Amino acid sequence: MREIEKSRSTETTLLTTEEGRNLIVELSAEFHRNGWMTGTGGALAIKTEKGILVTPSGVLKERQNKDDIFLISAEGEVLETPVKKLKISSCLPNFLHIYRIRNSDTIYHLHSVNAVLVSLMEPGNIFRCKHLQMVKGMRGFGWEDTLEIPIVENRANEDDISENIKEALDRQFKADCILIRGHGLYTWGTSWIQAKVHAESLDWIFKVVLESKKLGIQINCS
Repeated sequence: MREIEKSRSTETTLLTTEEGRNLIVELSAEFHRNGWMTGTGGALAIKTEKGILVTPSGVLKERQNKDDIFLISAEGEVLETPVKKLKISSCLPNFLHIYRIRNSDTIYHLHSVNAVLVSLMEPGNIFRCKHLQMVKGMRGFGWEDTLEIPIVENRANEDDISENIKEALDRQFKADCILIRGHGLYTWGTSWIQAKVHAESLDWIFKVVLESKKLGIQINCS
């Protein structure tokens, strides 16, 4: 991963397909260690010079290798398939909605426990917080800004969530994130680094909110 970081002078430079494949393997293993991609859950999508790389369905993330990853066009046409008989992630419709509506080149779908708990704790359809340091880790947000994240309802499978995701994106929330109640989140960025900063910042924010609630500490949600 450090070699990929050093080889890129700007965050907006697209990775080669080989770099993207290697990066997805590394990120998937790291996110599994974080508890964000347990079992075969979660998915990643990264734009490269030749198209968008998307992880497969039904593969343990810590055992995934670079030859398991699909390459698709911006329209969702599969350009390269794995040698193994694998299915592309069921998150694909959601990835395509995010790519079409938001400025992004990397998208992570994660099953963070903290994200799930926050989505269940909030009875409404928006998570809000303010005056937490890592809000500044989100693109376009500062100390005085209120972070607002839409929460959509979960469905039996990812395909059924697709329209809920699109409706939330059409509401033009500033935050690069959508929570799915009882399920997890999608977060994205203009580079894999920015998206990773978002994922880590969000998990920190959610953990602070949950721990604060247990301790009876009031978090600013205005």
